[in-house]
Amino acid sequence: MQSKPSRALREDTEMSRRAETKPPAAFELRCGGLYLVVQRIPGWLVAALATATGSGLAAWFTSR
Repeated sequence: MQSKPSRALREDTEMSRRAETKPPAAFELRCGGLYLVVQRIPGWLVAALATATGSGLAAWFTSR
């Protein structure tokens, strides 16, 4: 009769399975021979784009 694996062994196995799987890419571009993959978009880039967009929209709306 086989015994069930210990809880620690099961957790180690689950953790190693999770560590091996890669998260899906945030952005993927394939164009001819160019293949660009961004795994994670940096927070500073999102903040900079939001700030620039907001400033541009404010300037456009106030100039009318």
